Amino acid sequence: MSEKVKKHILFTGPPGSGKGTQAPVVAKAIGIPHISVGDIFRYHKQNSTSLGKRVSSYIDNGMLVPDDLTSELVFDTLESESCKNGEILDGFPRTLKQAKLLDEYLERKSESLYKIVYLNTPEKLIIKRLSGRRICKKCNRVYHIEYNPPKKEGVCDIDGDVLYQRKDDEEATIKKRLDTYKKMTFPIIEHYRKKGLVAEVDGSREIETVSADIIKLLK
Repeated sequence: MSEKVKKHILFTGPPGSGKGTQAPVVAKAIGIPHISVGDIFRYHKQNSTSLGKRVSSYIDNGMLVPDDLTSELVFDTLESESCKNGEILDGFPRTLKQAKLLDEYLERKSESLYKIVYLNTPEKLIIKRLSGRRICKKCNRVYHIEYNPPKKEGVCDIDGDVLYQRKDDEEATIKKRLDTYKKMTFPIIEHYRKKGLVAEVDGSREIETVSADIIKLLK
C-alpha cells in the first residue's frame, strides 16, 4: 500500500435514501470502485463459484445469507486489485455483527475505515419516493409517477407495455422494510458514531446537490 490514504467508505441509510443512486456517482468522482453486496451475490451465483454455491443454498431456500458468509464474500472482493485504493461499500454492513467482522478484518490488515456516509432522509419522503415507482414489465425501465412520469399514464414510453408497482414498493411493505432497517441497521450508525466516523448528509435534497456535498466531504 502506498502512502496515499486507502479510503474504505461505507454508504448507509434507510431504503429509498438514495444510496444506490449516490454511491456509483461519488465512486466515479473520487476514483474508487462502488461495491454493491447485491452485485457480489449475483456475480458468485452466476459464475457458480464455491462461495456462490454456498450463497445459493440459502437464497434458493428463502433464507437469509448468514453474516459470516456475507462478510467472507465482501472481504474476498476487497482483496482484489480494483480495491487497492479503497472502495465505497453499499449494502454492507447490514447488521452490527457484520460491522464488527469488518472492523476485525481491517484491523488484521492494519487498515481502518475512512468515513461512513449516512444519508439521513425523512420517512415520509422515503415512502413518497418508493411508493411512486413504476416499472415496465417488458424492459424493466423505472419511472416515478411524480419525479419521472411516463408520457402516458401506466404505459412505458419505450415499448408501450404496462407499468406495475413492485410489492416491495407498496406502502405497507415499505413501512415493514423501514422497521427492519431501524432494528438491524441503525445500530451500526451508532456503533461508528462513537468512533467519530459518521458524516451525516441530508438525503432529502436534489440528487446533484447531495452528490456534490458527499464528494466535497470525501475529497
